[in-house]
Amino acid sequence: MLWRIPTGRLEAIPGEPEAVILLLDISGSMADDDYPPSRLEAMKEAAVKFIERKHTDSPDDQVGIITFGSSAEICCSLVPVRTGYHKLLNAVKAIEIKGTTEMVAGLKEAGRAIAPGWFRKVSVSRRIILLSDGGHSGIGNPVKVAASLKAEGIIVECVGIGDRELLDEDTLRKIASIHNKRGVLYRWIGDRENLERHFIEMSNKLVIKEGG
Repeated sequence: MLWRIPTGRLEAIPGEPEAVILLLDISGSMADDDYPPSRLEAMKEAAVKFIERKHTDSPDDQVGIITFGSSAEICCSLVPVRTGYHKLLNAVKAIEIKGTTEMVAGLKEAGRAIAPGWFRKVSVSRRIILLSDGGHSGIGNPVKVAASLKAEGIIVECVGIGDRELLDEDTLRKIASIHNKRGVLYRWIGDRENLERHFIEMSNKLVIKEGG
């Protein structure tokens, strides 16, 4: 198995389980068809690829799914992929477009969903993967919310899709965790095939090393 290595505090060890929240944008612009048949369907298929690879390589890891549109919604609470595989897949397939881009609400809900109290082992590594095609349109500051999550040891990775002129990449970069060798854990992905490939790559565990 491949291991992607950002620098930072000691949070994850090879072989230890991890918990991942997929935090997915369901705003109206996700209906656009530049990632055929739509951004929404491309995102859903990428999420499916992530879950399938987890099921193959790391079935004891936990995955949860939260969407943010006009509000945040837990589509599937954290569940071990081994036992919750079909529940996760069904939750992804049921995702529909709902309104605006309440990124703050999504981040807060993800933080609650991945709080340490949910885990039997304190060594569980925690990660949030946020995908968006726009920018926060609600109340509050998503960068400040993300900063508090990162201060608790949560790794935040961001993925941007869609029109880069309309996408708030600056905010997504500030939300994302720092990787000293490659910059921030943020990437813009311009087509469906590479989006699926990137989500498969992100299914690999993170090894966090002291220093940097």
